[in-house]
Amino acid sequence: MAETRQFRMHAKLLLDVIRRQAGSLAKAVLEGVMNSVDAKATRCDVTLTKDSLVIADDGAGFPSREAIETFFEEFGHPHDEAEQKVFGTFRMGRGQLFAYGHNTWATGPYRMEVDVANCGLDYDLHDDAEAVSGCRIKVALYDPLLPSDLAEAERLLEHWCAWAPLEVYLNGQLISSDPATYKGWKWDHVTDDAYIKLDRNKSLSIYNLGVHVTDLGSHRYGTGGIVVSRKQLKVNFARNDVQSDCPVWKRALKDVDTRATTANLRTPSLDDAGRIRLAHQWREGSLTAQEARSLRLFTAVTGRHYSLDQLCRSQRKLTACPRGDLLGDKIHKREVVFVLAEDTVERFRFKAGPALTVWLAEQAAICSGRETKFTFYDFARLTRDIDRKHQIVADDQLTPTERVWLQLLGTAACKLGPNSSATSRRLLIGVSKTAAGWTDGQTYVAIERSFLARQALELRGFHDVGALLLHEFCHAAPDTAEHTHTQEFYETFHDHVESIGSFVYHCLAQLPSTVKTIRGKLTRAQLCNADRAEKAARAAARAAGIQAQPVAACAAAG
Repeated sequence: MAETRQFRMHAKLLLDVIRRQAGSLAKAVLEGVMNSVDAKATRCDVTLTKDSLVIADDGAGFPSREAIETFFEEFGHPHDEAEQKVFGTFRMGRGQLFAYGHNTWATGPYRMEVDVANCGLDYDLHDDAEAVSGCRIKVALYDPLLPSDLAEAERLLEHWCAWAPLEVYLNGQLISSDPATYKGWKWDHVTDDAYIKLDRNKSLSIYNLGVHVTDLGSHRYGTGGIVVSRKQLKVNFARNDVQSDCPVWKRALKDVDTRATTANLRTPSLDDAGRIRLAHQWREGSLTAQEARSLRLFTAVTGRHYSLDQLCRSQRKLTACPRGDLLGDKIHKREVVFVLAEDTVERFRFKAGPALTVWLAEQAAICSGRETKFTFYDFARLTRDIDRKHQIVADDQLTPTERVWLQLLGTAACKLGPNSSATSRRLLIGVSKTAAGWTDGQTYVAIERSFLARQALELRGFHDVGALLLHEFCHAAPDTAEHTHTQEFYETFHDHVESIGSFVYHCLAQLPSTVKTIRGKLTRAQLCNADRAEKAARAAARAAGIQAQPVAACAAAG
């Protein structure tokens, strides 16, 4: 005989749901703000310290004991359409606050004490408390916040509540704005579905009726920015992503994608996010080969970007290695083969280089109307017989000109930033088949002998050597093997590139005395450069209204 039975939830599962809903305290606080919106509040005050949290609003609260038993005590109670809830789809969110500390909820004459760490699912309901308007939640945190944790929670709340549909105050400061009346900027596009502001330098922040849902990498759609929905978005259980079948999001996303694509096609300087998105669209077919042929979407090992047309004009022999690889850089510059950065292969969603070349041939043929062939070579096999070793030249094997260089560079290197790095590393001359310079990141910088031999002791030579030294000084770790240049490296180099000018000036100033000391006399070209430096110093002094000093004296004064 069959018996109909019903599934039940064990108390442990409910406790796990309470304890594991929120990934952070800030996410739990955001749930409290959303509850205030659902309670029709116009203002929500959040006070957060290292030991405690208070959320207070002027909403409806819990009007009766029956409401507390139905909506506070029971998790997942179905909603009635008449309630007109905005965010409270699942009636589970309050559990996130329970997980972080001893909760005291006060509303009207009622007070609810919740302490899941010590009392589990039992809570105390008091009905003789001092009447409270709206709802006030006090949380004595189980674990005090570190200063960094407190600062991060404040930062996240400012970001997540930026467009909340009520006034949100964090520790007394208003952190929310009404997108309809915001004066900080003009929205790029306002539709029935959303307010849209695009910014390619940021991630794409999605807000459901003003409350943060998620941040998407700018590479997803080729742009970043802000999308604040004006209609309810369909979100997942954790409220940290938009469901793919949400009609409001589909319409808003189509507008974002169209505008981002238009901007990326027009911009003369794409960023990596724009390149990734356009590469995806090309592969998907929403961009044709004719539309994409001139876009610089292919990044070489050197970091420079090329178009399909430029690849077709090259020798069409390709390989790939990590961006910044020393040997790859050398091969590429010598035009042995065209060396792609490996992330270019990934950008076009290929798992291997040969598949990319087949596709490139197809796209090139579409553009030209004739068969085009690309050949891909395995980088490891291509370079297996090339010597990667770097050797240092002994002092007694240096030529007189090399000794002049080292003497000059030893006095001028302090002009290059970062100064602490420049003054602490010894300058050496070495021999390498793969690098113009290298360093161990701490004790020395070596300049390749043949590179130095190609530089004249004059303005251009000093500039090129200075640029090389600055590059090596910006490496805080050895670059004698394969390595990549990080964003931090490029920023450091950029921050100090102006110091090359001071370096060149110092070299010119010290050149006469250095050459006389080591080699006896200057060449005619070197004398001309010394004269130019002296004249420039005098002209600058006259412009400043001061008496000119000899260039060498100025350099000695630092």
